[in-house]
Amino acid sequence: MLSVIDNQYPVWEVQGFHLPVLDIEWQDENLLHSNLPVNKYRVPAHLNSDSENHQNFAKHWDSHSHDIWEHLCLDNTIKNEQPEIVGAWPRGFKDYKWGSAIDCLELMKDKAEFQMTGHMDNREVVAVLIINLQDNPPGTGTTFHTKPYSKNDENVWYEGPTKQYTGVFMINNWNTWHSVQNMSGEDRYVGYQTLNVEGFFRG
Repeated sequence: MLSVIDNQYPVWEVQGFHLPVLDIEWQDENLLHSNLPVNKYRVPAHLNSDSENHQNFAKHWDSHSHDIWEHLCLDNTIKNEQPEIVGAWPRGFKDYKWGSAIDCLELMKDKAEFQMTGHMDNREVVAVLIINLQDNPPGTGTTFHTKPYSKNDENVWYEGPTKQYTGVFMINNWNTWHSVQNMSGEDRYVGYQTLNVEGFFRG
């Protein structure tokens, strides 16, 4: 399921993250209320715990994310695949409690002209899992850069896949600068799960 791209960067490509069909209505009028330009073309949605369809979707998502967590917890995974972060996470991720998708998965519709310039996630973020919910337009995958504050087309070392049930998993690090843009004229649909630092303290 996980493939190392470059062991200098804690980013994996995800394949085979198969999910059931999700029954959801996107409300374009619910564009994120923010003065930030990045939010003017992003339509958010969340799973509904009262929906059997959404419960089933979350069950499959959680099964796959558990497989990713188990892989991270193998004794030599970080040492062999991502030595860059051994110093940052010397105890690994065995104590991390991965939240359920029904509670913490964000569904995102990025409309045409959506653009998020190069950035690093804040320090409350441990890792991020991004999965394509459909075959998204070419060129709309998460793009990773070698230099801070790069423009979306500069210093690119990797661009994530756009096929349905593929994506990227990244551990937040000083060198995981990334961006997203959708200049395709079509909408981009992804599932986005953030692993926050509080997961180390859940009972």
